Amino acid sequence: MSGPGGRQNLVCGVIVSHYVPFDGTVGSSFEDPQGSSFGSTGLEQATNDLVGQLERANPYLDRVPGSERSSTMSGRPSLAVRLAGRSPATDREELVTVMARELQDGHVVYMLLIAPADIQAALSPTFDRMIRTLQVNENASHR
Repeated sequence: MSGPGGRQNLVCGVIVSHYVPFDGTVGSSFEDPQGSSFGSTGLEQATNDLVGQLERANPYLDRVPGSERSSTMSGRPSLAVRLAGRSPATDREELVTVMARELQDGHVVYMLLIAPADIQAALSPTFDRMIRTLQVNENASHR
């Protein structure tokens, strides 16, 4: 769906990607200059930075207080946090769940699970299955 200025908007879906910090550094050497609200590990710092990037790029989204939690993604420890806000593209309440998992080399892979709030419950089993079954080739180059 196209939004203001021709910008493409994802109304419902999942994005899986390799995290690249806003300052361009990658891996466990990244340290959030503003400090992390999650903690000081590489995964906590990366998750905090990723959420900040999402909030800056989508000013209608805000962190849901108390939504931060430890979880698992494909059987490995991960962090999850939820963002919510009224989408200017659809004028509906939107929920974005951020899931981040550290790889063996200190890099981070993440999933963004995006859905309008009124259908999120119906999509939850599908999203949960995707989180459980995500397969990452940790030997592949991801720089």
